[in-house]
Amino acid sequence: MLFRILGDIDFLAPLRQSATMGGKKAELLGVLLLGANETVPLDRIVEGIWGSEPPKSAIRNVRTYAWQVRRELGDEAYRLSHSPGGYKIACAASELDLYIFQQLADEGFRAAKRGETATASEKLEEALSYWRGQPFGGVPLSQYLQAEVDWLQERRLCVLEELLGLHVAQGSHHEVIEKARREIIRHPLRETLHEHLVRSLVRSGRGGEAISAYLKAKQILNAELGVEPAGPLKNLYEEILSDSSCA
Repeated sequence: MLFRILGDIDFLAPLRQSATMGGKKAELLGVLLLGANETVPLDRIVEGIWGSEPPKSAIRNVRTYAWQVRRELGDEAYRLSHSPGGYKIACAASELDLYIFQQLADEGFRAAKRGETATASEKLEEALSYWRGQPFGGVPLSQYLQAEVDWLQERRLCVLEELLGLHVAQGSHHEVIEKARREIIRHPLRETLHEHLVRSLVRSGRGGEAISAYLKAKQILNAELGVEPAGPLKNLYEEILSDSSCA
């Protein structure tokens, strides 16, 4: 059994095709999976599904959605239980993509700190492979769920930036350039992504493109945030200019 929220909400069960869920029952399952193996209070469930303006029938509706989720789970329906305080979904750490992602990411970061570059890259690559799109895809996001999605996206970007840094160190510059450019389109304010792109361009012998990439990053940061590049990105640019003047 594998529950998945790092993309459309669905689950994989033995001898069954992927069961993608939509609507309010999917939102309920998503809220419960965020607090897997713990009883999620009814007020948090209601907030997670409807935000600050739930309908008067919210509690009754939650009961209906829980029944629908159990029906979808079939033989695994026992995993969703009810108590006076709320609902709970039971799953092992190996049965939820979020848990697997977090575990692999933690292992990758620890390996990187030990200097085990190959192992770290392998773990971080595997962690990112569990992402299939925006978390809780296909359902409207309440303020509660949006905050969770924002946190998860930030975590993914930190893992990706660490992985790209490892690839730079390993000399996989073409791969870094491709991935960094793609991610910068989605996340143009991430200075670390710009840094990895510029550094890989330089090490690929594409100094002119590296300078252009830096100037584009500078323009974006100034236009959107009113700031100049700082820290490693700025230092890298100064190194490029220094090397060019000495050539």
